[in-house]
Amino acid sequence: MSVKNTHPDYDNSLPDILMARDFYLGERVVKRKETTYLKPTVAQVLDGMGKGDKGRASYEKYIEGARFPDLFNQAVENTLGVMHGEDPVIQVPTKMEPILQKITRQGETVYGLLRRINEEQLIPGRLGLLLDVDENTDLPYISLFNAESVTNWDEGILESGTVANLKMVVLYEPQTILDSELQWTTKEMFRVCILSGNESGKSVYQTGVFEDTFDSAQLKPVQLIGKSLEKIPFVFINTKDSLTKPDLPPFIGLVNEVLGIYRSEANYRYHLYMQSQDTLVRIGHMRTIENENETVRTGAGAVLDVSIGGDAKFIGVNSQGLTEERLALENDYKRAEEKALKLLDKKSSESGEALITRKNSQTASITQIAKTSCAALETILKMMAEWMSLNPDEVIVTPFTEFGDVSITAKDVIDMMTAKTMGAPISQETIHERMREGGLTDKTIDEEITAIAGEDDVPMRTGTDGDR
Repeated sequence: MSVKNTHPDYDNSLPDILMARDFYLGERVVKRKETTYLKPTVAQVLDGMGKGDKGRASYEKYIEGARFPDLFNQAVENTLGVMHGEDPVIQVPTKMEPILQKITRQGETVYGLLRRINEEQLIPGRLGLLLDVDENTDLPYISLFNAESVTNWDEGILESGTVANLKMVVLYEPQTILDSELQWTTKEMFRVCILSGNESGKSVYQTGVFEDTFDSAQLKPVQLIGKSLEKIPFVFINTKDSLTKPDLPPFIGLVNEVLGIYRSEANYRYHLYMQSQDTLVRIGHMRTIENENETVRTGAGAVLDVSIGGDAKFIGVNSQGLTEERLALENDYKRAEEKALKLLDKKSSESGEALITRKNSQTASITQIAKTSCAALETILKMMAEWMSLNPDEVIVTPFTEFGDVSITAKDVIDMMTAKTMGAPISQETIHERMREGGLTDKTIDEEITAIAGEDDVPMRTGTDGDR
């Protein structure tokens, strides 16, 4: 049995996952994939796509001139910025608190790990977390596996249709080794995590790393302070749930729009190039044995000889369709920007009600992702607490979900103070808290009061025009 076998759901979701990953990484990665995302034209195929063929040279020019927009990358980064305006509240048993400061082997804090979780949720829409033990320190840590690395699993469906404990999961875990000649080599390896019965008949979590063929004799139980687990400490994370079946990437509509723009950009730029490259026609010129090796040049300093009664002209591609191509591209960009939720910044072009509706739609989606990630993180931290013989009920992860527009201006503050003087039931503390949320101050209300009291001893500073 080969550990390289994959789950059918993995095979079905992989094309979308890889495309989302490539598009997030940007133009260089996409263009390196060449025909995966941009097919050659019919003429290029007829001219040959082999090395040194005219068709290949033309295709390289074709792909070089194409523009690949980074709309997807911007959408992900903007969304991450909104989601991490504040950290979630994470409560754990006291003995686990130091682990949160270095919860991965890379030394990330739990908040850094959560940001990576959200990033994977937004790009391919899928990832997994594995709880493991450092053999040197005997301390637990969490490893993140991206969607491409969770290749096979068995969720153990019961007859009633409910999902039992995970029975098996296979994780792609390549090993990069530096040899004696300072050369890096990558070796494909797969970690198999499985529940296997022990001598007492209980199911115990065991794991092993294999290159190809699975051998159950090489499986070893993983223990923390001499304690084994009776379930696989692995959590799937999608955008909406933690089930084994992958979700579609949340921005798959935007990814498809960007793919269409990339192809249209290639055609448009290629047609522009072709229109600027007119073909020289020499009327009356006949090719003979004497002139078959003649090199024809145009431009300053060049000379063209034509026969008596002959002529020389340039003919080019009709530009009638270029305007339509440009308009189509503009519409494509507009649709893509809408899907990237960029129109939220164009407040002047939409009514307030339309903006509120659009923002609520965005916030609902982000809230769902944030709640799913925090629920999964809570699950894996509860497993850690249980493994450390601590109380898992003390683990609580509360997500930050206040993603609305909290920007505030000085005029807003004046309006609130005016409303207060007119009898509105609002306190100074509430107004100050609103100012903090809007970024007008980073001080607490007590710090502001202290600072204001100290201003009595500070002389007024005036500019040349008399302003303070």
